[in-house]
Amino acid sequence: MSDAQQHIAKNLLKFFLQLELQGKVQGFLGVEKSSFLSEERYKVPDLVYLNPQDEYLAAHGGHPLPKFVVEVVSRHDTADYYDQKLDAYFEAGVEVVWMIYSITEKVVVHHRDSSKTFRSDTICSASPVLPQFEMPVKDIFVKPPKP
Repeated sequence: MSDAQQHIAKNLLKFFLQLELQGKVQGFLGVEKSSFLSEERYKVPDLVYLNPQDEYLAAHGGHPLPKFVVEVVSRHDTADYYDQKLDAYFEAGVEVVWMIYSITEKVVVHHRDSSKTFRSDTICSASPVLPQFEMPVKDIFVKPPKP
């Protein structure tokens, strides 16, 4: 994630924390956490969600596979790069992948057999992994005000 995209991670983390404080979600949403897809292969998604059981496993030396990951698409990487990443995630058992495009301000939500694009006021969801994590796309891209 570039410096110009950090606000996206902050917005997602802030939203998760609000849901957690309201008692609507549990677990861990982390930034750039190594995620083992197999014993020999891992990726470092921009954000990952671990449910409470996986969070416990990680705290005790395990390598849980996140079921929901977020990738903030870089303008320097190719479509083939992300296509291969998606294949690797789904082959390993990831259930939901959000691909966030900061330049065009859209989110493509991928499931193993389907994808859907969301923009502006439409609401994207991390369901079925984290159904409470639903937010309008425009809220993902809110930039901080000038101090």
